[in-house]
Amino acid sequence: MARFILRYSGGAAPEEHADLVNAASNVKVLDRSPKMMLVEASEDDAQKLAGQLPGWSLHPEQQYNIPDTRKRIVNDVEPA
Repeated sequence: MARFILRYSGGAAPEEHADLVNAASNVKVLDRSPKMMLVEASEDDAQKLAGQLPGWSLHPEQQYNIPDTRKRIVNDVEPA
């Protein structure tokens, strides 16, 4: 199972669409906002569901590494 983001292109998503996603047997909703849902499903099931929801687009979840921005002391002096 992979994670996908369902994104609604209009204003707030219709509640009926959220009910349809929640009722899908092979799709698990992990998180939700007024315009987006993070779901876990197979790619076929996610695409099938997105095709049933007008105004929604499907995108695979991407994760990024956050760089370490802490300052460090650099010792450039060589011992004598």
